[in-house]
Amino acid sequence: MNKNKNNPVPNFFLASAEDFKKIPGRPIAYWVSEQMLKSFSQHKKLKEICSPKSGMSSTDNDRFLRLWYEVDFNQIKVNSSSLEDAKLSKKRYFPYSKGGNFRKWHGNKIYIINYYDDGKEIKKAVVNNPKDPKTTHWSRRIFNTEFLNKRAI
Repeated sequence: MNKNKNNPVPNFFLASAEDFKKIPGRPIAYWVSEQMLKSFSQHKKLKEICSPKSGMSSTDNDRFLRLWYEVDFNQIKVNSSSLEDAKLSKKRYFPYSKGGNFRKWHGNKIYIINYYDDGKEIKKAVVNNPKDPKTTHWSRRIFNTEFLNKRAI
């Protein structure tokens, strides 16, 4: 998809229908550079090198999430290697990657989650939520727990 340099009309783009087929989902992205187009054909898709998963869910941010400075640092376990390690630590709070706006130097690592005793309070809240009476087990709302406290992107 090339910007037509010979056309005096500003922001005029000339795109080939064949080029759209190179992009997964085939969006109308007339502004995509040649380099970006090449990246779709030269690199593996994420699903070919790993199995994407949803991360931890608090199910109630106001109740279970805190900012780092809101709690005593002695209640926080920052380097759990597994759920078992987290549980054995007897700590209440653990790092939580929630996302957010761009941060140049440190990312969005500003939250911690109350996951004391393997998330006992969160799991109880999920099962006893009057707004969702059909939920009879916490696994309906909390997924991929076997991947918690593992390295991720």
